[in-house]
Amino acid sequence: MTEPLVGRRNRRLAAGLIAVGVVCVGALVIPNLLPKSGDPVRGPGPSSASSGATTPPSGQASPSGSGAASEVPPIDVTPPPADDAILEARVQVVLERASEALGEEPSVDVLDGVATGAFRTMLELQLEEWSDADWHQVGSPTVSDVAVEDEKDDNTLIVSACVDSSDVKVLDENGVNVRDESTPNRSRMLFTLEPRGGQWMIADQTFPDDPAC
Repeated sequence: MTEPLVGRRNRRLAAGLIAVGVVCVGALVIPNLLPKSGDPVRGPGPSSASSGATTPPSGQASPSGSGAASEVPPIDVTPPPADDAILEARVQVVLERASEALGEEPSVDVLDGVATGAFRTMLELQLEEWSDADWHQVGSPTVSDVAVEDEKDDNTLIVSACVDSSDVKVLDENGVNVRDESTPNRSRMLFTLEPRGGQWMIADQTFPDDPAC
């Protein structure tokens, strides 16, 4: 017997829904999430060339003379603050922005500055699929119990968080909630955070072996 279309879509929704209620960073300029104006800003490494992180400060003299290096070394910069409270606020902001992207007036532009890499690609594909089905999201998840699980050499963080999506609905063109009732309202998720331009951006999202929280 062929499974109804909504049933198939709801199963795909179960894996991505919690992440889709993601961020509202139009209000992203939260002062304590950004470095002070005088602080240096470190990019995530050689791959950060596109963000301009390797450009020397305007007041810095260029090396000269026969001993001068042919390449300008990356600026030694510190990543944004990373205590649990700041990271929790940042993940919350990103999830709210993702919720906005998938809302009644969908737009990928609101993901600028908060989502990158595989995480952004996932949201863009989700948005395309939902637009074809005439679905949109109402509400956004809340984040709690955030902790750093791992820190990489390039300052990338692996952060765990309990995400509660009980206030999230996915409505079809008739305003009917198509979210699978069997989908857990609370799940622990692992977010990969990369320092970009002086702030944390979510680059990936996965589930741990035990997602209960």
